[in-house]
Amino acid sequence: MVSKFLPVPPLSDTLKRLGSTVEPVVEAETAAEFPGVVDRFGASPGAQLQARLEAFAEEQARHGASYLSDAWTQSYLDTRTPLPLTTSVSFQLAGFPSAVGLERAADFLHRAATIHLLQRRGETPVEVDPRGTTLDMDQWEILSGGVRHPQAGRDEARRPSDSPSRACIGVLFHGRLFLAPVADDDGRILPSATIRDVVSGIIDRATDPESSPFEDAVPATVAGFTGLSYLGSEVAGPMLEELLGSPENAEVYAHLTDMLFVLHVLDDAEDSHGAMVQTEDGAPQGDLDRLRNLAFEPGHAWAYKPITYELSLTSDWLAIHFEHSAADGATVRAAVARMQELDLADEDSSPEQADVQEPRELVWSMTDDFRGRLEAHVAEYREASAPYGVLSTFAPRTDLTRLGLRVSDDAVAQLLMTYAQLATYGRVRSVYESVDMREFQAGRTECLRPLTPQAVTFARALLENSATLDQFRDVLDAHRDWIKACKRGAGVDRHLFGLRMMAEQTGEDLAFLESPGLQALGKDFLSTTSLGESQPIDRYAFAPSLPHGLGIGYIKYDDGFEYVINHRADHAERVAEFAHNLVVAGQALCDWAAQFD
Repeated sequence: MVSKFLPVPPLSDTLKRLGSTVEPVVEAETAAEFPGVVDRFGASPGAQLQARLEAFAEEQARHGASYLSDAWTQSYLDTRTPLPLTTSVSFQLAGFPSAVGLERAADFLHRAATIHLLQRRGETPVEVDPRGTTLDMDQWEILSGGVRHPQAGRDEARRPSDSPSRACIGVLFHGRLFLAPVADDDGRILPSATIRDVVSGIIDRATDPESSPFEDAVPATVAGFTGLSYLGSEVAGPMLEELLGSPENAEVYAHLTDMLFVLHVLDDAEDSHGAMVQTEDGAPQGDLDRLRNLAFEPGHAWAYKPITYELSLTSDWLAIHFEHSAADGATVRAAVARMQELDLADEDSSPEQADVQEPRELVWSMTDDFRGRLEAHVAEYREASAPYGVLSTFAPRTDLTRLGLRVSDDAVAQLLMTYAQLATYGRVRSVYESVDMREFQAGRTECLRPLTPQAVTFARALLENSATLDQFRDVLDAHRDWIKACKRGAGVDRHLFGLRMMAEQTGEDLAFLESPGLQALGKDFLSTTSLGESQPIDRYAFAPSLPHGLGIGYIKYDDGFEYVINHRADHAERVAEFAHNLVVAGQALCDWAAQFD
């Protein structure tokens, strides 16, 4: 168990940091007024809210939680809009065998199910980071299965069975979901050959027209079995409650809840490409198409399930659709890395499987009226998701260690985005970057604010060909200071979240928390995230925080940074120009650094 509990930062530290954090994203008049707003809040009611928050944090720590635990999860479960268009993330995976076909599918399923079954059996090894720090394991619980259950007001997390015996997964193919075994009576993984035969049988059955449970083909607008999961909870909750009034449907849902995960299998017919994808020397076009479709198009996942994997039988495509309420990307990355590290036992050493249960198709029992309403709602979702697009670009990078400075690759990647904002829009707006906080008890993420005054100053100077080495050093120092603050639990965003929570509970004045400065800071024009290298997670797709904003996942390579830019074509402006200016920014920094050779 992690011994460190998430501290509440001193109020004075957070208020001091807020000044420089807000400065780049507000007009000069608001920036000049903000110190007075901060001082008044610090005197009252800030001090009282801080005292309540500290007492609450101590109480939560005694129960193995943090001051954020319940409220943070509830903020996810309160989301009423469709999850793929709000909080869910899709990850493209890299580093697995590139062969195609059923053998590859069986190999991956064997690896994935092995790691999931370890969690179901309570045998997952404790994760330790590269510095030797033990990390909190709460988020690994998503590997056991379960489901986020949509309902009016607030969703709830439903746990799976604790038993690993005869554990199953869901195999989704051509819109039909099959319950497929992956474990024996003792909860141990089935041999790869057995898993291959199970998947092969499902595909044969699903492609046989005579095996369809429907009189006619399932309408495309329904997106097969999973269509309901793409609806927001205010719609999906009552409709699911209506479905579960049938004992047959209740049994189907129990199986869905208990599954370790879902695997969506693509063949030639489904491994198609969308239209809302662009690339500028970035990702292969086909992969961007697939990533966009997995993230936003209905039919690829049970969107309320923690994890749905997607695998193509005709390409090396492998990815994850991830429901975000109970875990974060760093945990998914660690789990996938363990899958790749597995030394799979030879088939000859696997136990004989004399009694493997047959796959079973799961089918919703629907009235014609219900099906018609569902079709209409899924059609509305398709229309709402259509503007969501994905763009990829690749910005060059050079070796900056010759400058004699401690250079953070993350600081450089963020600096290029600052430059691109200025070059494209002539101004900068708020930027969010997530930082893993699992070294703390019940830790999730903290928000790093990379848009520092120092970064803006250097980016402007670089645009004007007047940037200096001292200015670049200031950028690196400011970014490093933010990282250190976040890693000790002293970033401003989560602290403000806690103070707001206390104010709402006690009815205190929220004027400071709703002041123009904090409103501007909280409107994240760029929502950014990175897990570092390109393996095992290569690219990310997720909805931007604001309709006109951009969601950006970036990855470092030896010769540059790839930026995958998610946007809404009906709201975002000059996205292609912004992407091009990331390339320009990278080259400008390379050219600037060359003078020091």
